[in-house]
Order: sequence, then structure tokens, then C-alpha cells
Amino acid sequence: MMSAVEGKARNGVHKMLWRLLLGIMVGLIGVTGLGFLTASAFLALSAVMSAAWAALLIGLGLLLVAVGCVAIAKKPWSKKGLANAPKTQTAAAMDASNVAPTVAFTAAFVLGRYLGGDKPG
Repeated sequence: MMSAVEGKARNGVHKMLWRLLLGIMVGLIGVTGLGFLTASAFLALSAVMSAAWAALLIGLGLLLVAVGCVAIAKKPWSKKGLANAPKTQTAAAMDASNVAPTVAFTAAFVLGRYLGGDKPG
């Protein structure tokens, strides 16, 4: 039974790491794409006006986008899901009836791993 729990935990960690790696890759690809879009916009604007004005317009445009993202993140309606999240119990808030089974399970788990040959070290 313990090996099944351990296997599920290992699979969960592998899935989480793959999602994290995929998220990092998507972020890097997105930043690269934004860089190329900015470079192409600069080249197009510098053909019409001077390079200084093109850089100024692109910088102002990116600042406006950043301000818009911050404004969206700070809106109270974007945090409604967090406000309605269920409150979890901390260890200090647990009553005595919940502590004893948790301690017993932890001790049995550690003893089972030790007797099973999975000694840390």
C-alpha cells in the first residue's frame, strides 16, 4: 500500500515538473515572439519617421500595455475566486481529536519506510 502511495506521489511530481517545464518554455517562446514583434514594429516605424521617434512610440506603447496589465491584476473582480477559496486549518487550529491520528499515521509511515529498507542516507 505504501509503495502505491509513493508511486502516486512520484507520478504527481513528474506531472508537476513537466507542466512547470512546459510553462517555462511557453514563456520563453512568448518573450522571443514579443521581441521580434517589437523589432519589426521599430523597423517599420523607423522607415516612416526617425529612429528616435520610433523608439519613443514603441516604448510608450509597451508602458501602456504594462500599466493595463497591472490595472487588470489589481481589479477586485479578478480576485473573487481567491476570496471565496475555502479556509484550510493550520496545525495550531487543529483540535486534539485530529492531532492523534495524524501523529500515529506519520509514525507508522516512517516506521514502515525504515523497516522496508528505504532508509535515508
